[in-house]
Amino acid sequence: MPIIEFQSKVRLHESIVIASRSNPSYPPIQLTLADGTTASVSLVLDLEDINRLDEPDKTDWTVVTPVNLLEITMVRETDVSDIDRLHNRHPTERRFTIDGVQRQIAEALGERIADQVCEAANVVVRYVCDSYGQFWLEPVEHHGAPGNFLRDCDAQWREPDDGTWRPLRIIPTVNVGSLTLGGYRSYLEEHDWRLIANAIASEKEPVIGLGLLADARRRYEGNDVKVAVFQLNLALEWAASTFVEQKLEGQIPDASLNEVLRQSYARLLEKWVLPLAREKLPELTEADWEAIQTIRKHRRSGTHPAAEEETDLTSVQFLALFRSAARTLAMLVGIPTPKTPPCLNSDAAAGSG
Repeated sequence: MPIIEFQSKVRLHESIVIASRSNPSYPPIQLTLADGTTASVSLVLDLEDINRLDEPDKTDWTVVTPVNLLEITMVRETDVSDIDRLHNRHPTERRFTIDGVQRQIAEALGERIADQVCEAANVVVRYVCDSYGQFWLEPVEHHGAPGNFLRDCDAQWREPDDGTWRPLRIIPTVNVGSLTLGGYRSYLEEHDWRLIANAIASEKEPVIGLGLLADARRRYEGNDVKVAVFQLNLALEWAASTFVEQKLEGQIPDASLNEVLRQSYARLLEKWVLPLAREKLPELTEADWEAIQTIRKHRRSGTHPAAEEETDLTSVQFLALFRSAARTLAMLVGIPTPKTPPCLNSDAAAGSG
């Protein structure tokens, strides 16, 4: 089948926040979609604004920039009949006029392209959200209106031997920036973007526990405190089980290991995690253990989703427990401590020392 290239610019509901110097390098992330289509996802950066805010004479200066636009390019095989529709030369397809140009309906093709644009965007959004602490990010969806979605994304198509980009219009459609002064390394730096690209290329899934942490933060910010603490505790339960499995696998029979892992979380902590950590993980401090127990206490005292009473955690207390949980989880499973950035809601960029 003929090859067609598609390009679109997707506006995110909330921004990915990057931390960089002038002329940053966030190269396109290459990925393969579920049906084999190749795609690349790029951040659309306002380099003029970033360069304007940079101060080259300051070695510890970084520009914190919200980015809410992704450029997505896809190369895919396309039926000849759909190409005829795009060229307005299909013998039987219905026609419509938009922007003063006569076109033919290509609804099935448009729905496939809209689905794949969302799929490509969400692979990257999920990594940034779960693995880099930007919990405020939401999945990209076209809500069953692919025509309007592709129009809003300024979707275009071209044939490789032509080179001319043309608007992708598949059906008639109708029209229906904050300042951060600290903690810039909590946001997405250039090397983070490269790590995401490598993880996607190797088909490596985000760490399950980090996804639970991101959901805990998202729930708390949405005032769903009970579920937030429940998810925080669940992330540590997962980390404890993973730690014990990593340390005992191959050391005891599989049947015995399965018996250990079936024990309650409290017993697993007391009988296995604590003794193993004292021997193999001395950097886990008494404060870390206290935070684990504090989270368990709040989980037990009314923070289960079925409970009716409310927790008395303040936002400062929750954030402190969240950061401690993130650090502890990372040590237990042997990964770098995840970033826990403050939410940046506006579209303004700022310098940060």
